[in-house]
Order: sequence, then C-alpha cells, then structure tokens
Amino acid sequence: MLGGESNLGVDWIYSSFIEAPGEKGLASTGLSIGANTGKTTAGQVAIVAADSGTSTSVTPFIFDKTGVFPDFDNIYNIGAPTKKYNTVYATIFNGTATEALYADLAENYLADAEYESGTVVVFGGEQEITLSTQKMDTKVAGVITTNPAHLMNSALQGEHVAGLALQGRVPCKVIGKVKKGDMLVTSAIPGYAIVDNNPKLGCVIGKAVSTKDTDDRGTVEVVVGRL
Repeated sequence: MLGGESNLGVDWIYSSFIEAPGEKGLASTGLSIGANTGKTTAGQVAIVAADSGTSTSVTPFIFDKTGVFPDFDNIYNIGAPTKKYNTVYATIFNGTATEALYADLAENYLADAEYESGTVVVFGGEQEITLSTQKMDTKVAGVITTNPAHLMNSALQGEHVAGLALQGRVPCKVIGKVKKGDMLVTSAIPGYAIVDNNPKLGCVIGKAVSTKDTDDRGTVEVVVGRL
C-alpha cells in the first residue's frame, strides 16, 4: 500500500480485482469480481490462481447465482490423497466413483417390523419383506445390510424401511457350523441361515467367505448374489 500502511479499514471497497501483491500481472492470484475483468462477468465472483507454468491465471472456482463451476472442464481436483474433506452432502452425484469403503450393493424395501443387520428375510408379510421362518424357503429375499457401499431407493418412506443386500459381502446370522464356500439357505430359526450344499433352485442366500466352528447361533460373512 502507499505510504507503507499495513491495515485498511473502510466501509466499502469498489474494485474489479483484489490481487496478491507479489503476483500481479498476467499470472495473478486473487479475487475477480463482476464484469469486464477477463475472468468473470456481471454477477460472478471467481478465485483466481497463478499458473506459473504458462505465465497466466486460471479460475478453478467461479461463483454465480446458479452455483460454482470452473473455467475449464475436467482439470481441477477437490481435496488430495492426504488432504481429504470429511463428508459431502448433495442430492445428485453425476460422475465416476472409483472406490467404496463398504462391500455390498443394497436396496431399500418396506418391512413389517424393524430388523437388525444380518437378519435373513423373505418376500411376504404385511409389507414387502418379512422375517424368514421356514427352512429352504424359495421366497428368500436376502440379508439386511450392515454398511452398504451403495444404497438404492434411498428416498423410500414407511414405518419400517430396511436395506436389503443384493450383491457383495455382508454379515449374516447363521446357526450351526459353516465352512468357506458353503451355500446358505433359510433355516427354521427365525431370521437365521443354515448350510445346505444341495439346495433347491431359488433358495440360496449366498456363499460363506468366513468360517464358524460352533453349533450355536452366530454370524459369518456371506457373498450374496452368488448362487
């Protein structure tokens, strides 16, 4: 600033640009405001960053009444491998997901009661799905999800909405001993699966990928959608 002043206190500032003092010129860093700036038009505000490789400036964030967008397509990143944002909330995501923390694809259904994760359910009851109660039931729907990687029909409303694992691996309630690769079907114990490696068509819940060495009730991880 002129005169070496280090502070500025005013009620209003009228300016098209606010620039970093050491990065003025073609490759400037700062804020672009409104029309006739070369970076923004009327009603817009942009974050301007110097691109030292080309001696020009880029605008990765341009704000207007519709939202925020960049000056070029498919160039910039948000966050970094070691500097991540925590949670992003949005109504619609349109892009490519390359990773998922959890392991199953699930869909919401209306249930006739509240069922905990790992419970085996069948199609039927007063709503769409209900607790399994018969051995080798061909009406089997699957297993209530624990932490789905992707949940479809997420806006479904009702008194008891339950996520049903359709594909992938998920914890499943079982009774009896289980070996890896065993096929699981519904049992006569409500909400539990049991091993049957010679099942009828349409009865298989999935294949076990973990082992259980006791005859009592417990939980194993199962790959659902594998007949």
